[in-house]
Amino acid sequence: MSQETHILKTLAYYDIFDYPLQTDEVLRFRAVNLLAQTGEPVTLSAVQAALQTLENRGNIGYRGGFYFLAGREHIVPLRLRRAEHSLKLWRRARRIAMILRHVPFVRGVFVSGSLAMSNCDELSDIDLLIVARTNYIWLARFLVLTILST
Repeated sequence: MSQETHILKTLAYYDIFDYPLQTDEVLRFRAVNLLAQTGEPVTLSAVQAALQTLENRGNIGYRGGFYFLAGREHIVPLRLRRAEHSLKLWRRARRIAMILRHVPFVRGVFVSGSLAMSNCDELSDIDLLIVARTNYIWLARFLVLTILST
């Protein structure tokens, strides 16, 4: 499979979430995918060349520093609006994490979902992955839910 095909697949995957990618993101997400499949590293120059080829062919577009599938330029301002809205949720998630770090048996608090990508809309919530001490998951869950529900 060619470099261009892999990059198109990467852009198509993120297009599902209306999430155009910057060059460094294409490199990072494409590199992870390729390394997982073949063990081959991906270089920035190879990704840039493939992006230019795809753009010249009309398979993808470029606007404001973002690459997207052809005809999907409207997702660029959408990503920027979502990133701005995500800042508010990040502030709230940090406050929650600062509280939860003091809960007994909680070993880690991680953000997941659309907030992890800073791609939240007005209806998005905060998804947390909470790691609890072995054999204390239910007690940690009870304490976390009690604290967050007040």
